Amino acid sequence: MVDQEKIRNYNQKLLAVLGTILAIGLLVALIVFVVTLISESFFTSCGNSDNNNGLISGERLAGLQKDSLKKQIISYDTPILVDTVNSVYLIPVVPVNLKKAERFADASSDVIVASEPGSVAVDSYSFKKQYGSSSVEYVNMLIYSPLRNKIEKLFSDRILLFSINIYASKEDILLFFYAMEKDDNKDGRISPDDFRSLCIYSLKTQEMKVVKEPDATITGYQLMENSKDLLVRCGIDRNKDGKFDYYSEPYEIRRYNYEKQVLELVIPNSLHDEMQKIIEGN
Repeated sequence: MVDQEKIRNYNQKLLAVLGTILAIGLLVALIVFVVTLISESFFTSCGNSDNNNGLISGERLAGLQKDSLKKQIISYDTPILVDTVNSVYLIPVVPVNLKKAERFADASSDVIVASEPGSVAVDSYSFKKQYGSSSVEYVNMLIYSPLRNKIEKLFSDRILLFSINIYASKEDILLFFYAMEKDDNKDGRISPDDFRSLCIYSLKTQEMKVVKEPDATITGYQLMENSKDLLVRCGIDRNKDGKFDYYSEPYEIRRYNYEKQVLELVIPNSLHDEMQKIIEGN
């Protein structure tokens, strides 16, 4: 009887310990989830991506071209209805990595990368976010207007795009993409880890505007209320090594003047220096 009582007590204590560990694990998971939501709530941001391989660049690309070989082909993502009134669609162009290199005339481009279809409804004079996708990398965008029997590409240069966001008002529809043009960190590929600019395409004027900052990468942005101006978060490559370290290099906030197409200071240098002295204890 004594042994049975000891076993019963032991089992109860073991269950209590396991229950406590499970409760702590669930609490930690909940805290991580909430912190992630809060950190992403203000800016439409874009961090590192391991879901795609980007574009081949540098010596690897030159070697493939020399041998008349290719390792990537283009494919098309699901069309997105961006203008319901004029029936205008955005067709993202996606890079597909071949299992092995093929000669220029051999590869087939019949692979389709599927995603959920999207649409844009214009319901306000202020800009509202109507569509967003950040998990796929693109190499171009097509604007398709079936009513006009017209289709055209947005980019003529070799470029990698990341994160589609569409904002609409009754005045205009704006398409936003992060863009990477070269292998800044010299890792052999053009990817979201390289310096990013922000491309803004107006469906109304059919104009493309590019937001960029020297020795910096655009990591987030937010449309200002009742305006086309943006608050832009820039990651500064402080040591100018071609990479932005998300943990040890600073961010700065700029205001992008949409009409003048310039980035302006939001925080004056004098205020920045004053706050820096505070943390230095001076």
